[in-house]
Amino acid sequence: MSERILKRLEEIEAWAEKATPGPWTYGESEREQWVEADDGLIVYLEHYSKPDPTVHEQAKYDFDFIAHSRMDVPWLCELTRKLLAVAEVAREFYDAIYNEKNVYETWPDIMESQEVYEAGNRLRKALAALEEVEE
Repeated sequence: MSERILKRLEEIEAWAEKATPGPWTYGESEREQWVEADDGLIVYLEHYSKPDPTVHEQAKYDFDFIAHSRMDVPWLCELTRKLLAVAEVAREFYDAIYNEKNVYETWPDIMESQEVYEAGNRLRKALAALEEVEE
């Protein structure tokens, strides 16, 4: 797997781990908007005058995004790790098959090789793990 991608993923996961536990929810009143968790307030915005409806509506979308990110970011990180694992195993499977010389002439022999069988089995398991990602 790409070390650059894994390093970035670890940084994102560290930020998520340090944040207030979720889930987070959005709330609003006529002059206030906020994101909160069971443990307390996360983000708060107070409008000192009656807000322009367009500004209030845009802020609602922004706060919704913030609130959902608490659960979505860890989910996306988990999915990304599983997809990277599938990509790595698929690469190994491809290499196991196509590293053979004259692959098309020796196809029956390749399909019976233990290396190809094991690589195919790892690919099957990696694909099955994708199905286990919680929604």
